[in-house]
This record gives sequence, structure tokens and C-alpha cells, in this order.
Amino acid sequence: MAILAVAVTWWLTLAPTQMGGPITLAVVSGTSMQPALEDGDLVVAVRQNDYQIGDTVIYDKLGGIVIHEIYAVVGDAAAPTDANPSPVFKTRGINNQHFDSWRVHASEIRGKLAFVLGGGGRPIIEFTSSPLLAGVTATALAAFVLLPRARPRINPRLRELLRHSATERRRIKQALAIEFTWLLVLTLATFLASALLLVRHMPLWPQLALSLTALLVSVLLLSAFWVYYASGRNLAEPQRSMAVLGPRLHRIDSSLKVDALPTQSADELSRIRDRTGLPVLHQIADRSLDERTGMITATHRFFVMTEKQTYVWSVKVLQLKEHHE
Repeated sequence: MAILAVAVTWWLTLAPTQMGGPITLAVVSGTSMQPALEDGDLVVAVRQNDYQIGDTVIYDKLGGIVIHEIYAVVGDAAAPTDANPSPVFKTRGINNQHFDSWRVHASEIRGKLAFVLGGGGRPIIEFTSSPLLAGVTATALAAFVLLPRARPRINPRLRELLRHSATERRRIKQALAIEFTWLLVLTLATFLASALLLVRHMPLWPQLALSLTALLVSVLLLSAFWVYYASGRNLAEPQRSMAVLGPRLHRIDSSLKVDALPTQSADELSRIRDRTGLPVLHQIADRSLDERTGMITATHRFFVMTEKQTYVWSVKVLQLKEHHE
């Protein structure tokens, strides 16, 4: 329900006009609106219920869009009738000497200028003219997402524990790593392509619809891959917790006593880890063997140690004793 509410709110306030929303993005081309707008500026317009003389508007004309200022209302069009249901305006570029030769119906206006990003359209023009540049950018963004972040501040006790710990890694199969990377690149590339098509005011069908469909499919695949693999839903404990809190853990001695605040799940501890950027400690303690059944009971504890508080997630595991000949 919350997702539906967010989607409806987005459509009513931020969706582009090609999708029935109120927002239009455009890149200024030419000098007719200098000095207010320069060639290569990125502009945002918002649809209004009515427009006034002096408004800078974006409207459809001559098979494209025009960004000019309303200078006059034409004749009786100031009072719409059934025969003439929308006002008609005369427009002009503020750097031009004459009015535009055409008339603009209110129904042709996409919106009133609301925001200008100086020079913001030049990268879009470069991406549009160079698909290779767009692909390289998507790859660079994917690499940025995958690269490790800066090291967090580690308190002296945690540093000492890490110094005497053994690193545990959840090994990721090469094929899975390649699939994830390609899915991430595909998602970013389709996002850039969709954004470029929106800015270029391509009609919803077919290019924009196909691009948005590809974006949706790639996002769903990426999400499904991440949920299935990173959540450890296909694994039993303690592998599930190790998957959620990995891929790198630091095994500490089982005899150490650590005072910590319990968390409700591995996911909660993972959120703390993500928020602080701190490493996760892993301890296997309280091992006991039931000679009658041959079962070993052990408690796996996972710690995140901040400067003010240490958090722990514990899970008790029952497994068969391994026999070696």
C-alpha cells in the first residue's frame, strides 16, 4: 500500500508529461532567450492551470518544443468559449525583435519555467550524441557502487580484536559476480537511456516505453538477485546470518566475554553495520556434544562494536558431529 501511495504521489508531482505527469525537462538550444537562458541550460517546467503574460513557458510547436515568454493574449481568446475552449497566446524570445509568427493554445503548453540549471544540459547533449560515452559512464557508476568505502573509525578494543582475529570470507562464484556486475551496468545504462529520452521529449511509444520496460526488468532482476543471494533465504543457520552479515567476517576467540546489547535479527545487526561501516566479529561459543545422539550444539554470536555500544545477534545451531577416519 505504501509503495502504491509513493507511486501515485510521484505521478502527481514529479512524473514527466509524456507519462501524464506535470513535469517537463528540456535543454535550451539557441540564443533567443538570452540573457535569461543560455544555450545548453537545463530547464524544468511545471504544468499550471492557467498562464499569464510574462510567464516563460515550454510548449509544443513545429514538431518540437519551444521555450519562449508569453507577451500577449490574442483577441477574444482571453475569454474561452465552447468553440475556442482554451486561451491563445502570442510568444516571443526576449532576445528577438519580433513576436513569433504562430499562435500558442494553452493546450499546447507543457508548463511554466520553474527551475534553471546553468549548463546542465551540455552533458545530456554529449550523452545523446555519443552512446559510447553513456556506456562508459554507466560502467563507471557501477564500479563506484562496487568499490569499498572509506574506512570507519575503529576504537582501540575493536582494533585489538581484529588484530588477533581470523578473516572469514563468503566466497562468491565468479559466474555470480559477473552476472551481478552486468545486471548493475544494465540497470544504470537503461536508467540513463530513459532519462535522455525524457529530456529529448520522445513520445511514450515506442522508444520511451521500451526503455522504461527494460529499466523495470533490469531493476527487478537486480533486486531478485540481491534478495535471493544477499539475504541468504536459501540457507540454513548459521550460513544465513553469515550471508546477511558478510561477505567478510572476523572470527574471534570463543573464550572471550563481550558485553553487548542483543538485536532482534541478523538483518537488524546488518543495518547497524551498514550505518556505521564497522566490521562484523564472529564468535562460536558454548560448544557441547550429546554423546547419545551425536549432535553438537553451538552458539554463533555476531558483534558490531561501536565507540558507545556493542551490538550482538546470537543464533544457536544444532548439527551432526563430523567423523573422520
